[in-house]
Amino acid sequence: MARLIDAGINASDGRELVVLLLSPEWGYRSRNRLYRYKLDDYRGSRENVRADIPHRSLAEITNILLGVGWVPLEFAAA
Repeated sequence: MARLIDAGINASDGRELVVLLLSPEWGYRSRNRLYRYKLDDYRGSRENVRADIPHRSLAEITNILLGVGWVPLEFAAA
């Protein structure tokens, strides 16, 4: 997920960025280890994002990354 945020910052050309995780509801609700914990960490603090992409400044991350979120796959596929 950090790599996706990093790539998004690269592609943003300074524009604001929102990163959404699209996954089955069961995987998210069951606190699946693949992404759920990182998503919660990144929602909690931009410092947590910075820890996983240390070559980015906290100011750069804060100015560009508006937030991270989750969308159930079932909702998006409907």
